[in-house]
Amino acid sequence: SENNNVYAQKSYAGGFGGGAGYYNKAIDCVVRADESYAGGLCGSGGDPNQTEVAGCTVSAPQYAGGFSGSWVVGGDYWIGYVHDCAVYGNFDIGGMTGYQENGQLRGGYVKHCIVGRKAGAHPEVRKNADGTYSFVWVSDSDGVAMRVGGIAGSSIGAGQVNMVVDDVEIYAGESGGGVVGTCSGGTSY
Repeated sequence: SENNNVYAQKSYAGGFGGGAGYYNKAIDCVVRADESYAGGLCGSGGDPNQTEVAGCTVSAPQYAGGFSGSWVVGGDYWIGYVHDCAVYGNFDIGGMTGYQENGQLRGGYVKHCIVGRKAGAHPEVRKNADGTYSFVWVSDSDGVAMRVGGIAGSSIGAGQVNMVVDDVEIYAGESGGGVVGTCSGGTSY
């Protein structure tokens, strides 16, 4: 999926659609859900194995992530690479997934992204003439984000293994973390 605008009036918007699958890419997309569940690849779920999301702006009031809005499955997944993306909303916002439950995410890499939002402004991605990406802040009337993380906004009983968060700006009014905004259970190493 490349250069697409995906919009859901209610929920479940994804740059690729359905499940994330293997080796799929979403490049230079704008993905938005007005209520919940937006992801660079899929709104919720999927098997995000060895995938890439680049240059995308992803947003939903709740459950927004670079790959998926939420990821609630068992098993281990080697997920891939999110870079040069802006992911924002109000609750449960993450560089990989807004909400993670069960299973483990392995080998993911989030680089040069903005995750979360400031009071009265949200981030968007712009592609420059030379092919690089930059960010702009756009004024709006929403408040700060809560439960924001470089990998997951919220994580319940899930793990993150060999994950890298590099050159990522996290903006949260409450429960912000470099890896996970808020968590219970699970293991990270």
